[in-house]
Amino acid sequence: MATMQRVAFVLILAAAPWLMGAQRISAPTVPQAPAPTTPAPLFKSGTELVVVHATVRDREGAHVSGLPESAFRVFENGVPRPISVFARPDEPVTIGLIIDVSGSMEPLRERLAYAASRFADTGSRDDEVFAVVVGDDPVPVLPPDAPFTADPQVLRTAIADAHRPGGMTALHDAIIYGLDYLSRGTHARRALIVISDGIDNSSRADFDEVLRHTLASNAALYAVGLVDPISLIRDPGHLRKLARATGGEAYFPATNADVGGALDAIARDVHSAYALGFAPTGSPHDGKGHRVSVSVHSPDGRSLKVRARERYIAGSDAETRETGRLTEPDARRAPE
Repeated sequence: MATMQRVAFVLILAAAPWLMGAQRISAPTVPQAPAPTTPAPLFKSGTELVVVHATVRDREGAHVSGLPESAFRVFENGVPRPISVFARPDEPVTIGLIIDVSGSMEPLRERLAYAASRFADTGSRDDEVFAVVVGDDPVPVLPPDAPFTADPQVLRTAIADAHRPGGMTALHDAIIYGLDYLSRGTHARRALIVISDGIDNSSRADFDEVLRHTLASNAALYAVGLVDPISLIRDPGHLRKLARATGGEAYFPATNADVGGALDAIARDVHSAYALGFAPTGSPHDGKGHRVSVSVHSPDGRSLKVRARERYIAGSDAETRETGRLTEPDARRAPE
């Protein structure tokens, strides 16, 4: 349980500075930890693969780990495909955090502030974590020469220094930006977590475009939708649709306690998922939609259920996604 909770601690602590509604945190900057010497990464940008994240549960709803590659079968358009990349739940993850700091989120800060006060821990040193804050524009909080970190203090300080709350909301642009950012990661398992009320009123991209990017990505998307009950302008349905398109989940907590529970549930999912990669048939950039499905059987005969994405798009977005080239949304450029 401690291992699966680490990512929740990183996400909650990262969101804490602006959500508290207090003065900017003045903690000293923590130097970036040197990268550990490890073998070559399992998954490199540039690989023409479709990666499906599969979450397996037993009859009681508990996550199931320890399954071998042979327990899974992947189908593309109904045809079985050989699995060429297999990542288990105990392997590291590349995680992106999109934090909505626009004016529409200001009345909702206390919900996550409550959750942030409950936890204090560090993330796994093997994970790669980044954050993007979004108001009028998406703004990455980490420097180009150190685009990822596993240190929650580094991430928290970077978020506090990056942006002040307020303004409009370019949420669609930020999600596209975050998906492209994930392509720079070195782990097969990738997740993008969006914390927002779902409102978009400033993006160049429309919802169809962000959905297309989502379906062309190799990431699982999760959302924590903080919907102000007195707001007349909200769109939680879009967050739910984006999450389900990738095999992720969307949560809409109503209380402070529910916010913590939602982030804990996402942490368990992210660190319990398997990654199954296969080489797609046909052109990887044909712009067509393809059905994909995953089946699982337990070696000990248990009844298991699997949740995974049901389709992907082999579109032009895949080229940007897998070459590791981080592009800015349209003409918008984040400050250096």
